[in-house]
Amino acid sequence: MLVRGMLEENEKWFTSPEVQARSKRMIQIANEVAAELPGGHEHPDYPHRVLARLEQLFKEGRDGAGASA
Repeated sequence: MLVRGMLEENEKWFTSPEVQARSKRMIQIANEVAAELPGGHEHPDYPHRVLARLEQLFKEGRDGAGASA
């Protein structure tokens, strides 16, 4: 029962509009960073830049800034 309840809660969370919007934005960020760099995803700076941009996104989410974006 406990596991089933947890699975149901996770499903609700993952299918929520807020989480779906954030996931979509994360994919956009990854693609934007790749477009900015020669070599795209293969560029050595790609992981660092993506993580920095994603940290900004999550910080905005915690602070409530950009909630309407």
